[in-house]
Amino acid sequence: MRKKDTILDLILKEGPMSRQEIISKLNIGRVTAGKIIRKLLEEKKIVEEGKISKGKGRAISILKVNPDLYYILAVSYDGRKIIGGIINLERKILYRDSFPIKKNFVKEIISFIKKLMEDSKIDKRKILSIGISIPGSLDIKRGKVIGLRGKKYWEEVYL
Repeated sequence: MRKKDTILDLILKEGPMSRQEIISKLNIGRVTAGKIIRKLLEEKKIVEEGKISKGKGRAISILKVNPDLYYILAVSYDGRKIIGGIINLERKILYRDSFPIKKNFVKEIISFIKKLMEDSKIDKRKILSIGISIPGSLDIKRGKVIGLRGKKYWEEVYL
């Protein structure tokens, strides 16, 4: 992993931190860290969250991952309808919608996901992951819904 990716990954996993914390945690030099952090700021992959003043001297800048760097699309089925939305990395809901399910679960959920992406006007390349929540049993290895609670005709649905 490149050092730039390592710094971005550290901030993404551990949250906002100062340049000094990045240097300490990754055991890299100040000059190297400074160059990489400047590049990440220029690319808008990280942003300054604010400054902390600790007595005398310069205030310390706190860096965080740009919350709009990537998005997460989440979909939930409640037994009657699909509810979904798109959130940023700070879990702020940017767009949400719902859609009644009639019969063809897989086709309708795929259509709904496509509709969410189109209607939200969010760059599809920035969607980091899609999560689907359903009430029922799931065979993860085969990617198959074994049965949806209360829906006998939806047994053996492949996602």
